[in-house]
Amino acid sequence: MDTYGDGSAYTLKLGLLNSNKMTIRAEGTGPLQSRKTVDVRVEVRDLSVWNNAVFAGGSGTGLRINGNALIAGSVHILGQGLGPAGTAADFGGGGGIFNWYNGLDVTTPGLDFVGRLPPGMIPSPSTLDAEIRVKEGQIEMNSGAARGGNGTVDVDVDGNPIPAGIKRRVDGTYTEYGYAGSFADQYVYSDNGLYAKYDLPAAFNISFPSLTGPSPDVCCANYEAWLDDNSFNPIPLLPPGATDGTNLTIYADTMSFFAPGVVNGQPHLLAWNNISQTLTVQGIIRIPDPGTIILGGTTGPTKIETINYTTMGVGGTLYGKKKGANWSDDSTAGGHEVSITVNSSLLPLGIYPTFDTLGLLAKDRIVMARSSKRVAAAVFAENQVSITKQYQVVGAVVTRFFDLGTQVPRVYQMPNLVKYLPPGMPGGQAFNFVKILSWREI
Repeated sequence: MDTYGDGSAYTLKLGLLNSNKMTIRAEGTGPLQSRKTVDVRVEVRDLSVWNNAVFAGGSGTGLRINGNALIAGSVHILGQGLGPAGTAADFGGGGGIFNWYNGLDVTTPGLDFVGRLPPGMIPSPSTLDAEIRVKEGQIEMNSGAARGGNGTVDVDVDGNPIPAGIKRRVDGTYTEYGYAGSFADQYVYSDNGLYAKYDLPAAFNISFPSLTGPSPDVCCANYEAWLDDNSFNPIPLLPPGATDGTNLTIYADTMSFFAPGVVNGQPHLLAWNNISQTLTVQGIIRIPDPGTIILGGTTGPTKIETINYTTMGVGGTLYGKKKGANWSDDSTAGGHEVSITVNSSLLPLGIYPTFDTLGLLAKDRIVMARSSKRVAAAVFAENQVSITKQYQVVGAVVTRFFDLGTQVPRVYQMPNLVKYLPPGMPGGQAFNFVKILSWREI
């Protein structure tokens, strides 16, 4: 209560509605005992790039969130250069953007996520607080089965009933130029309707967290230089088979190895146990250009279906530096290289991400191109992430350009990933955004 000497008094009350919404009630008594009460409902969101299932910085011909791709959780597309008529995403089949773990594998022994995610995540959280933001370009819906959120009669992508208690609608859609395609916004279900514009003010300035961006401290010219200064190169310690002197290759027949290092007083470790097929990653493990990282072979003795990993409670990041030409936010012109290839399932031994939290960080591109694989990781590529087969990725994907192919890839947001982000991942800072949802005078 605050009194100003004129007989006026004011009281402020806060009421928490859920994890990110609250009411603020201001009650005032003025001179002559006049009274007013105002209720303001506000929402607080962390709009970190890692608080999404998918964050896309670029646009143009390299952006392809397309076909039967399924994304569970928030999606934020900057779409620089697309303008009002460009295609930011194009959904067909049973794809789209959902507020729950639509179609997550919980039935395939050895490949499912049961026992590997925090309590309450299987079969799905009741809500992912999913929001859709597109700054430039349109989302195209080109199938009568494609969805933005779920309606009251929908089933999941595999034809099963939606579990009880699921929040079907997305929390909000904020698209500067709306929806297009054969079905446009006909099957988009959102708490705030369909016509809200991109809502972040220019001063907020969320941009793609490029490796050419600022260094976290004064040691280095940019973020990439900081990564180089704080990461460990294990190549000189690796046996034949794990490396040819340039590349890192983890195959079924790769012999066991143990490669520790200390950088700036911090311990780092890359280790492989061939018997249990377990990869240990601690700290930031750097494979310098022109080396690439290949996780799992595809044929014969190199083929491996599942790589189990542990980061021993401290987090680990695989940093591949093979690169081609630099891409801009609105162009994929020039050559490109694959920095990291994932041909196997990557599954944590412990609970992800609270104990085992893995980062895949690429200077150029990350490619996932084997059928029916499962990956739990934070995924960052400076230029492009290409998921062209039936992968299920739990975590978040941040890149300039996407190629989600035509083979039903599924990306599931891990809501608390930003709190357990693996070391060195760009864009880890929080962006807390407070929005007034409504107000009324009582």
